[in-house]
Amino acid sequence: MRHATLFALLASTACATTTATGPAPGHAPRPFTADEIRDATPAGTTWTYEMRQLRQPPVKQVTKVVRSDDVGATFEVVTYNEGGEAMGGTKTSTATWAELESHATFPAAHTKIYETEVETRAGTFDALRYEVAEPGDVVRIKNFYFAKTRPGAPVLYEQTDDGQVMFRMELVKEGE
Repeated sequence: MRHATLFALLASTACATTTATGPAPGHAPRPFTADEIRDATPAGTTWTYEMRQLRQPPVKQVTKVVRSDDVGATFEVVTYNEGGEAMGGTKTSTATWAELESHATFPAAHTKIYETEVETRAGTFDALRYEVAEPGDVVRIKNFYFAKTRPGAPVLYEQTDDGQVMFRMELVKEGE
């Protein structure tokens, strides 16, 4: 479940728009700015994701914005097992908008960006797909799908190792 923990914050915070922002040196353009994240993340915003890790039962994760101001936001995250029972209680995290923007920082040399359409259980979205290849003994590809017209978290994330899907996070519902 280490992916679930890592992506709880990413899922609750990443945001996308129709244009990418300028890249930091050596990095691919980001799909969003700190201001766009702030504007798209008012208190009360809620996302539900299903996360699947290889050889593990799926879990659902509900993230709610409980505070949002000019500086940053506070998130509450609850993870549920297949039977709908909460696992481990509510986790709370706080981050600045600049910190949240930095979550979409990828090395330019290993990142390709595509315009595409992606279908999730929450809907079909025009998206920017960031394909990030990690160098190493295993061919690891991470695909982040940022909806172009829906500011918010990535609507889909998938990691493959040597062509095998190892982890998948899909937006299944927005709102309560």
